[in-house]
Amino acid sequence: MAAYPPTLSARAGTPVQYHRERGVAVITLAAAASGNRLTEDLVSGFADALDTARADPDIRACVIQGTPTVFCAGAAQEQMTKGWTSQLDSFMRAPLRFPLPVVASVRGHAVGGGLLFALACDVVVLGTRAVLSANFLRYGFTPCGGATHLVPLKLGAVLGQELLLTAHGYTSAELRDRGCPLRVVDDTKVDDTALRTALLISDTPRNVLELLKTRLAEPVLAATDKAIQAELPGHRATVGTEESLARIGRRYPTTRPGEPAHQ
Repeated sequence: MAAYPPTLSARAGTPVQYHRERGVAVITLAAAASGNRLTEDLVSGFADALDTARADPDIRACVIQGTPTVFCAGAAQEQMTKGWTSQLDSFMRAPLRFPLPVVASVRGHAVGGGLLFALACDVVVLGTRAVLSANFLRYGFTPCGGATHLVPLKLGAVLGQELLLTAHGYTSAELRDRGCPLRVVDDTKVDDTALRTALLISDTPRNVLELLKTRLAEPVLAATDKAIQAELPGHRATVGTEESLARIGRRYPTTRPGEPAHQ
């Protein structure tokens, strides 16, 4: 099966592109110049794309992909200085709240909130050049968004804790060698693998998929709700400090789009 064309879109020229592949909605985060950081345009465009998929009765699964070099680089600078907000929550946990299965096709970096966004998907396919980084501590504030639950849940308790504590970027090869259960394939095959997976899922009545998705997502949403409430006091106490603002100011302008901040 040939890889689907990432530029085929009903929203050409916008940060978010959308097209259908049989019963699968393919949503592309296409703001390469900003590293798919969570600007207002990207967040609103993604919400529109999900609404389109939700309203289409023929859609039974969704694929979310980024550019070849970056899946999502997380919060924009202004958002970092404000900390966790309802807008960030609505984006990062949208895959969990979507009523149908969501497959993440991660060819490039998934950093900070972008990592949480990928891990909120039901299935994650990593390309060989992908780098995952829970880099919150690099900016001088504690994790948020349910990261303390979601990262260990999806990557494994020991490895997930290490990612959170080191704030280091781990290649997909490192993660695979350390026993991470996420699927890793060659970069040339990651989009095709994600689409194949979504098409397999879509060969099922929509109501059946909705029932199973609800059953699978509800415990994760509840656990991340609980984690967010536990994280917020520490996060709010550290996000606006002089040290944190200085770190954001030093690191943010010198970090290329999609590049983990530790580099």
